[in-house]
Amino acid sequence: MEVVAQEKGGSIVKNQLLEGCQITKLTWRIDNFSRLNVKKIFSEIFMVSGFKWRIFLYPKGIRVDDYLSVYLEVVDDATAPVGWFIDADITFNVVDQIDHKKTVDHETKCTFKQRHVSWGFPTFISLDKLHDPGRGYIFDDTCIIEVEVSVSATSPVSGNRDQPADSSVAVHTSINNPLHLDTMDSIYSKAQSFLKSRSKRSFSSMSDSSITVAGSSAQDNAGLVKGHFNELISLPLNDLADPNHESAMRESLFTLGNDLTSFSEEQIQQIKRLKDEFPRIIEDWRDSVQVLDDCQSFLSNFEKTKNLLEDAVKTEEAIKGTLEKLRMRTNELDKELEAARKEAKQLAEQRQEASKKTHESYVIAEDQSVMIELKELEITQARDELEDLKAEWDSIKSHFI
Repeated sequence: MEVVAQEKGGSIVKNQLLEGCQITKLTWRIDNFSRLNVKKIFSEIFMVSGFKWRIFLYPKGIRVDDYLSVYLEVVDDATAPVGWFIDADITFNVVDQIDHKKTVDHETKCTFKQRHVSWGFPTFISLDKLHDPGRGYIFDDTCIIEVEVSVSATSPVSGNRDQPADSSVAVHTSINNPLHLDTMDSIYSKAQSFLKSRSKRSFSSMSDSSITVAGSSAQDNAGLVKGHFNELISLPLNDLADPNHESAMRESLFTLGNDLTSFSEEQIQQIKRLKDEFPRIIEDWRDSVQVLDDCQSFLSNFEKTKNLLEDAVKTEEAIKGTLEKLRMRTNELDKELEAARKEAKQLAEQRQEASKKTHESYVIAEDQSVMIELKELEITQARDELEDLKAEWDSIKSHFI
């Protein structure tokens, strides 16, 4: 595999947005984009929240063909105190310069720390889509990358770096506010990781050791250099990717290149090969680790999203069940109301009929009431007449009995 070609390109414009939320928007304008003939390109270094950062991208993708890969990187790692970290929310945009509504954006929550100094997306946008002349992602041969950075918690990188690592205390931007559970879990996890890392053997002091010892013989010096090399070559690649170990190995290989008499012929050939290949090996290792971290971060975020979705579905299912019961009850009440309306209608019709009869009887009774006194007088007269007739009859009857 060829050695990675790297260069700086484009210009950075920094705009501080929403000061209270500490969100910084950076715009990287890359001209002559189609003429880029490098594997990896870096932006200028810029400052955000007291840290040095830069954006970098792979115009032709990393490990995944036919995709643009975009990353954000902290560049203070080599001089940062042990155990440093930066929690941040990051949003990447590839701007559609013709129709801003079609701008491609991806966002992630991440923690920058030693050996994990960069975060991004290896498959940000397909190259076919990026270079499509009908779209505006590359316009007048210019590509515009925007990055929004919101730092939420940090262990200081800048400032007095002569202080012991133990004095580096995490500073939270909302320290006066109650901590969320996620924040407490994050701090706890970092504390555990830090304690575990402290229990491991550290070779960080090797890069501070001088390869040349004053007053020692050349043979002693060669033995010392060889000893350093043997100690470094025994490290796993993950440890050699540490900037301090990488620098120590580069220095050791450079020094050994001048005196290889203490090595076998086969070892000499391997050392010469390693001197040429070591930068590429470390770069490829970091790139692969970055891809792995990105994928693991994506899967972790997906798992969280899936859990949120499951919770949302359960909540919605409960609401749906309650709503269905209410709808059934509403239907029952509607039926009862309809039956009551029918019954009320029938009773209203029956009352109308009864009212008609009542009215007829009332009219007749009212007409008859006018004749009551006359009839009562006629009754009295009839009774008197009957009494008179009865007396007359008794008188006649008495003449014979």
